Amino acid sequence: MQCVFLSGDTRAFTQDISDSAESVQNLFIDVAKTFCQTPCCIVNCAGVTQDSLLLKMDENDFDQVIQVNLKVTDNYSCWMLV
Repeated sequence: MQCVFLSGDTRAFTQDISDSAESVQNLFIDVAKTFCQTPCCIVNCAGVTQDSLLLKMDENDFDQVIQVNLKVTDNYSCWMLV
């Protein structure tokens, strides 16, 4: 595969990364295939909020907040370091 880089060549990639580390891996593979290199920086806009006090939040809502806001960030960080 031959890559040609143009000044200002940018792309947006979207992926539901809340379900597993495999989704994050697939996203990095797609980026690497497109640009023939891994990304040097990423912008992670993933995040959820549950409009409830922590004491009133049920376990499923709390798990979703932790999954998206913390675990996904950890998965991204691990792939950026590889």
